[in-house]
Amino acid sequence: MDWVKVNCDGAVTNSSGMAACGGTIRSYDGSMLMAYARNLGCCSILHVELWGIYHGLALAKNQGIRKVIIESDAIRAINKIQDGVPPSSNYY
Repeated sequence: MDWVKVNCDGAVTNSSGMAACGGTIRSYDGSMLMAYARNLGCCSILHVELWGIYHGLALAKNQGIRKVIIESDAIRAINKIQDGVPPSSNYY
């Protein structure tokens, strides 16, 4: 299979703090292959964005897809993934 793109996003409401994430998986030509959405309860926007990326990667993996490009507007989440997390971190 060619490369696919996982486009993910997350949101947290101001009033209740409830959070959700979701995304799409598209083929190399932009055709929709799959979509996902998850309610996450109360958590920070960084956690929401990281969960959105995780669920997209997990869905792709479960479908046997190994060539994945992640697209997200959450620079903090992308930086956490690229930089790694020390074992002493709360995210480890």
